[in-house]
Amino acid sequence: LKSELPGVPKLLVKINNKPLIEYIIEHIEKFKIEEIILCTGYLHKKIEGWFEKFYNGKIKIKFSKEPTKSMFVNI
Repeated sequence: LKSELPGVPKLLVKINNKPLIEYIIEHIEKFKIEEIILCTGYLHKKIEGWFEKFYNGKIKIKFSKEPTKSMFVNI
């Protein structure tokens, strides 16, 4: 996907004009889950920004930023 959609996180790839993460969250909501933790890394700011702008659902969303390769370059 990276070569086809540069700069777009996989969770924000649109299917029928709707980001993949929206389909996932809608499915999770059916099970009355109250909170989820999304592990993000590369392009995490775009994913978190999408939730800030567009998500108004019932589930509490937390983020856990995983290190990316670029974080270890100067170690």
